[in-house]
Amino acid sequence: SAVAFAIAGVFGGLVASSIPYYRTFKEFEDARLGAWKAKRICVNSLTCTHLEHAAFWAGCVIAIAGISWVMVPVVWSNFRATTSVTATTSPRLEQLKQKCDLYGYVRGTSQHADCVRILDSPPAGRG
Repeated sequence: SAVAFAIAGVFGGLVASSIPYYRTFKEFEDARLGAWKAKRICVNSLTCTHLEHAAFWAGCVIAIAGISWVMVPVVWSNFRATTSVTATTSPRLEQLKQKCDLYGYVRGTSQHADCVRILDSPPAGRG
């Protein structure tokens, strides 16, 4: 994607730096652009705009595909690891919730959550 963005930058810079020299869009449309008015490497101005847009969007697609290729498996494996840990700790969590129920706290309230958190934390001096 870096190459595609570099190509987009070259053609975008060529177009952006040339536009001020033309009075109308028609003049710009008919012009041939090149670095420092190079005669051998001149390209039609509309071709430059098309190449810039195509390279930019190709870079975006490549970047999104690359991120998806790398990140989706990582996120999925982390999600699976998290759910398996939650499944193994949930019986202990349920016991703590039941204890807080016995103390008279209503489930779903912040007081009940605080009770579970306090019971789950290690005693002072042993943590």
